[in-house]
Amino acid sequence: MQSKKEIIFISLVIILVVTAFALYFSTFNGKLSHNPSDWGSFGSYLAGALTFPLSILSLYFIYKTYKKTEETYQLEIFKKDLDLAHEAIKEASNFIESSLDNTVNINTESIGNEKISFRDINFNPDYAKALLQQVKSDDILNGAYRTSVGKPFLCLYDFLLSAEVKFGETETIRFYKIRYQWIINLHNQFKLDIIKGPKNKQSSLEIEKYFYKENSENK
Repeated sequence: MQSKKEIIFISLVIILVVTAFALYFSTFNGKLSHNPSDWGSFGSYLAGALTFPLSILSLYFIYKTYKKTEETYQLEIFKKDLDLAHEAIKEASNFIESSLDNTVNINTESIGNEKISFRDINFNPDYAKALLQQVKSDDILNGAYRTSVGKPFLCLYDFLLSAEVKFGETETIRFYKIRYQWIINLHNQFKLDIIKGPKNKQSSLEIEKYFYKENSENK
């Protein structure tokens, strides 16, 4: 669909063409000549009068074709880069999912001696309390948590944040932010101080705020 500017531009070119014809026929009384030399002169007149407006019109359509081609090309690049970003996020999610299945042994008075996975702490508050309290004091559990939860989660966070800065919050980004909110939420509830940006550029509270940002804005 043509824009208002395009319609005005094309209309001006048509007016110039019509004006050229009108000036010629009004000057020579609008009669058709039987003299070949008159037709030759008429052709020369048209060539001189119409070359400029028709050239401008041709250049305009060439420019429009170029712009449309460029926009299509840039859109294809954008879609390709977005697909790659989403794939990276999905790979990071797969990494988290496999890591959350790693198991550790815990021994507390409340639940005794049990082997649980890091995924279990999302569904069982007793497991979360028993495990995450020991993570702060037990070097083995601390290392297991860093490897199975902390590093995979930070990897996902990096991919989500970089993709959102470049493309905005897409449905895919929003989905994975909501899906893994619980990890940073539990981490901060028990003040583990493990999940944070490099050189403490992003605190764990800032990371949690990022994962909950869209949700809180919609409430």
